Amino acid sequence: VVVGGGPVGVTAALRGAEFGYSTILIDATPPRQFQFTGPTGLYSKALRDSALRLDVPVLRSMGIVDAAIWAQVNEFVQQILRKSGDNNMKALCLNNVPHLRGMGRLRPSDDVG
Repeated sequence: VVVGGGPVGVTAALRGAEFGYSTILIDATPPRQFQFTGPTGLYSKALRDSALRLDVPVLRSMGIVDAAIWAQVNEFVQQILRKSGDNNMKALCLNNVPHLRGMGRLRPSDDVG
């Protein structure tokens, strides 16, 4: 059982499957967020990549306001996150790693039954 669908969790689940173990990935990402993207560095990399696509001084010289520029940056970031999540989902499916969206709680062994 792998808890957490961020970069480490996805990697652990895939490596477990690669070594022949039965793995399942449990992720508590809220339904409106992209699953299996993880916050660890991906958002900042997506933001950096998006910033490289835009020439802010040129856009401002064209009369485009900052709110519109930030909306475009946000759209680029969302595209990158969506693509990352889709790629991770495909890898999990190709490796037959089932996944659940939700939360669990570990209980002491004397509490089971």
